[in-house]
Amino acid sequence: MTLAFLPDDQTVLARKLVELYDVAEAALLELLAHRVQQGIESPQWAERQLLEVQRTRREAQKLLAQLERKTAPAVQTAVEGAANRGRATAIAQVGKAATPIPSAQIGNLIDPYKLTALAADLTGVTTRTNMQILRSVDDIHRRIIADVTAKELAGVGTRQQLADEALREYARRGITGFIDRAGRRWEMSSYVEMASRAAAMNASIEGHMQQLASQGHDLVIVSDVPQECAQCRRYEGRVLSIWGSVAGSVTEDGKTIAGSLQQARDNGLFHPGCRHSIALYVPGVTRSFGETADPQGDRDRQKLRALERRVRAAKREELAAITPEGKRVARAKVKAAQKDIAEHVATSTAKRQRNRESITAAR
Repeated sequence: MTLAFLPDDQTVLARKLVELYDVAEAALLELLAHRVQQGIESPQWAERQLLEVQRTRREAQKLLAQLERKTAPAVQTAVEGAANRGRATAIAQVGKAATPIPSAQIGNLIDPYKLTALAADLTGVTTRTNMQILRSVDDIHRRIIADVTAKELAGVGTRQQLADEALREYARRGITGFIDRAGRRWEMSSYVEMASRAAAMNASIEGHMQQLASQGHDLVIVSDVPQECAQCRRYEGRVLSIWGSVAGSVTEDGKTIAGSLQQARDNGLFHPGCRHSIALYVPGVTRSFGETADPQGDRDRQKLRALERRVRAAKREELAAITPEGKRVARAKVKAAQKDIAEHVATSTAKRQRNRESITAAR
């Protein structure tokens, strides 16, 4: 039976938003490299850089303002498109289950207020991210000035070499888009990707769930996803209730209801980055499945994600480098990380996705 919403669909619907931030990060790193080089041979370089910080900030503000104007329609499109996909899949599922939908009930059943709230939440994320990005760019520029000045006084290298090293180091770390409660810094594109995929998934589930409920269907089954995380593994193949049937109830074909869909979500199902989906469950019609645990696959996938981050970090280094030697070093890191990815996918269940290794294309 057709699943409600596949992970690839999340990527497709969120692609525009992520691409905008990828391109913006590349532009901001190039801006920093350009400003740091201004007057680099002058004895008054450090003093001049205080003025360059102000110029960097103004230019970054303009770039982020342009980004904000572009993200608004992308957010709306992602949320509405996801909800419509979920709804369309529900219609197809009911049809395949031989329980046709009366034409009068195939209209727009998605609660517009919930879609507006989902879009508003994602817009809030992008707005807060942009504010953090501006602070991060300002902080990086000031730290580069301080690092270069201190090391130059210590006589550990030329100013050009030190500036190149500092730019590449901060580029490798990435421009911070979010700092979580644990103090972890999220790269701007990674954070927006996570938030946009989560918004698309939630909108799809909402559209799917409302369409099924409007036809009198209460039960759904959670999909089987390869390389699943431990948090969601316990829900694979479990039947859930849209309306909130009591956990432990048994269907006509002997399938135990694991609880409500909302309870499962409260317990971590469909967390940010989750790749699971739901499908209509019709007792006696829907085919169930058995044990599907793949803990090694999850480890393989997580290792691949880490290697992809290494590639993107090295590519950012190459972008920000201002000396031929710096670019050569960064390029060698890119090749080494990509070689490790090739070896990993050749010896594991992980599947390479080259677009996730890019810094100027959606992941």
